[in-house]
Amino acid sequence: MVCLCAQWCRACGDYEATFAAFAIARPDLRCVWVDIEDESDALGEFALDIQTFPSLLVARGATLHFYGPVLPHAPTLLRTVDAACRATLTPAVDGLDAALLARLPSLGRRIGA
Repeated sequence: MVCLCAQWCRACGDYEATFAAFAIARPDLRCVWVDIEDESDALGEFALDIQTFPSLLVARGATLHFYGPVLPHAPTLLRTVDAACRATLTPAVDGLDAALLARLPSLGRRIGA
């Protein structure tokens, strides 16, 4: 699970503690906080598609389960992730391919366990 954010975004700054608490409560998930400006080279074309912060990406390997903006609200995060873990989506997202999905967990900084 990757939270895509930007340093300048107040909503992201406010959301970071909520995301961290979620990550600690769900050690079964690898939770990563990625600043898209710090990782713009690694994200490539995909970084240009991110228009709303914070955005959440939930994937298992190369299988995308969810990608989109989320309200910076703990219950919304919980519902979104629980639903995403039960779904398999393959939406067209510019610049998001299997190779980038595989690299995302190594970008940014890991949150939680």
